[in-house]
Order: sequence, then structure tokens, then C-alpha cells
Amino acid sequence: MATLTKTPMRNLAQIRGKNAFNAAQKGKYAGAAGGEAVKKIPAMIVSDGLLGALAFALGKGEGFKATFQVVLGHLRDPDINDPTARGVGDSLEAWFDALAGASAATLRQTTAEVLAYLTFFRRFAKKGQADGREG
Repeated sequence: MATLTKTPMRNLAQIRGKNAFNAAQKGKYAGAAGGEAVKKIPAMIVSDGLLGALAFALGKGEGFKATFQVVLGHLRDPDINDPTARGVGDSLEAWFDALAGASAATLRQTTAEVLAYLTFFRRFAKKGQADGREG
């Protein structure tokens, strides 16, 4: 007879939603820098690809870098376990290098996951002042 596990299986939407909510609660993603970056990055990825958007973030302000740090943290979630995020620690430069060296199929898969995750995360990020007031 089959036994049930103590922890029910979660689908990808549940994992993405939980990770996005938890990351947004840290408060760095409100305000002009963080909130605006979270809103702009998906369009940048669609337009220029994940590597192009990440390259832009590496040369830009902290809001873009902080958003990609959250994305990288999501990809390292054991339930996601993205191959490009393995062994890169918190280094966006190392992640960029891993993405640049990945196969086209892996890059497409990672890009799809990043866009799906950002769909959730951008709902929790707020434009306005970092203290929570809309501005």
C-alpha cells in the first residue's frame, strides 16, 4: 500500500508564489529603484534576452542587481534547482558566466522560468517610496 508523504507536493506556481512573496517581504523592492527595476526587467528579457538584461543590470543601479539576486535565489530553490544557478553562490557575474556557457536549450528553459517567476514577483514589488507610501 502506498503511503503519503508528510509534505504535500507543490506545483511550480506555488513555489514561485511563495518565493516571490518571501523575497518581497524583505522590503528592498519597494521604491523607485527596486520597484521600477522589477517592472522593467521582464520586458528587457523579452527584448534583449536573459543575458542582455543581466548584462544591463550588472552595469546599472542596485535595484536591477537586487532583483536579479532574488531571481538567482529562486533558481537555487531545491524545488527549482536550475542548472545555471548551481555553484555560482550569490555572484551575478558567475551566474552570467554560467548562462553564457549553457546550451541553448538550458538558456531557453532558464529564461522561461525567470519570466514566470518575475510574473509573481512584480506583483509584490511596489512603485513609490521605500517606506510603503505610494509616491
